Amino acid sequence: MIGISVIVPVYNVERYLRYCLDSLIQQTMQNIEIIVINDNSPDNSAGIMKEYELKYNNIRTIYLSENRCLGGARNAGIDLARGKYIMFVDSDDSIDADYCEKMYSACEETGSEMAFSGYLTLNENFEKLDEKLTYPIDFSGRIDDSKRKGFINKGVVAWGKIFRLDLWNNIKLRFPEHVKYEDAPTIPIYLLHTKSCCYVDGTFYRYLVRENSILRTRNTGHDDAQITALLFWDRMKQYGFADKFSVEIEHFMVERYYSVFLRRCIQLYDKVSYDKMESSRKDIQSWFPDYRRNKYIHAFVAEDRIRMMMNEISPQTCEQWDKNYKDSMNSDYQLMSSMYQPFYYKNETKIKNILKGESFGLWGSIQKRKAFLDFVSKTVPNVKLYNFSKETIYQDIEINHIECIIVVNPSAYLSIFKEIQNYKEKVKLINLEDILHGYIDLYDGAEDTAI
Repeated sequence: MIGISVIVPVYNVERYLRYCLDSLIQQTMQNIEIIVINDNSPDNSAGIMKEYELKYNNIRTIYLSENRCLGGARNAGIDLARGKYIMFVDSDDSIDADYCEKMYSACEETGSEMAFSGYLTLNENFEKLDEKLTYPIDFSGRIDDSKRKGFINKGVVAWGKIFRLDLWNNIKLRFPEHVKYEDAPTIPIYLLHTKSCCYVDGTFYRYLVRENSILRTRNTGHDDAQITALLFWDRMKQYGFADKFSVEIEHFMVERYYSVFLRRCIQLYDKVSYDKMESSRKDIQSWFPDYRRNKYIHAFVAEDRIRMMMNEISPQTCEQWDKNYKDSMNSDYQLMSSMYQPFYYKNETKIKNILKGESFGLWGSIQKRKAFLDFVSKTVPNVKLYNFSKETIYQDIEINHIECIIVVNPSAYLSIFKEIQNYKEKVKLINLEDILHGYIDLYDGAEDTAI
């Protein structure tokens, strides 16, 4: 039996395709099939695919007669897949040799319907940029409605995970075709149907950040952010989730239909469409007149919130702020950190419950650390917060007898998780934002659920 069907859509990637395919054929797991779909690519990708197909018997190739975009190519792969699990790998990315084996084993051992791991971002010279997570480590284990809310509000990318194929087919889920941003109305729907997932400790997926990628293409296709946001909303109704997760849907729509689209309009078009920026604002205010009171509004980075505020003055003001003032404001830590303080005051009781002790370490973005330090100094002045740096972390843990480290933003969680591997029995990590948003409980114990 085939364990994993690895699905690889291909379009204009001849420079990177061998790099991707070599990482797949070198997998330590033997019972995998590699399905490579040529999405009517105009370059020499087809020639490379044929070369690998002739050489390796576990590679299957498909050549589409029209360009169906990532979603259509993935659908063609899903329809042919024979594995117990499916995995999506973008054709300019790569994976470690033991990636399939570790992900498959984790799902089999835990009975999970999805496994996820950390990932590396690389530049076009294949140099490491960062280590990140697709979802919080704390989401590992049984999935309840609190975690489902987190799945809606967090990253929607298809790669960096494996999925049970039977569940995918049972709910009749497929990606939208002929559009970009195809993940947004698809991956959350799958996750809402899962009962358990597992985090696999490690950064096995290598994501290539390049200027000419599909989502960085200039002057075309970014209206799809709105098209797929509307499809997500329709699917939430279709699958019966709309009422239960109405607050999360509102947050998703404000982010994808409005915030992401504003950013794309200004930064990826030579001629900015003020009409579209204005109509986006009107649509959101019509559908969700109280969206500014949404409980997750502070999950937006300060820059995105300011951009929406500027657009309410006028689209022209929004463009001018983004192009002329954004960078100087981002460097003003006092100003930007003040954007996060209302979130902490709103959750003052929860934070005081977290800060039952004498000394804590603090880790994460400079702006959010400053905001949290300022808040604590005014509301819980007796608590000692040690603002960690990478150079002093071990010394601070030992000298100040720190048993808890508060991570102020979820994207910083992986770095500290890896740093304190030798202190796992001694030091607890507190995933602050996700606890305050109610996705996870205090001391959920992610360390105990990692595979």
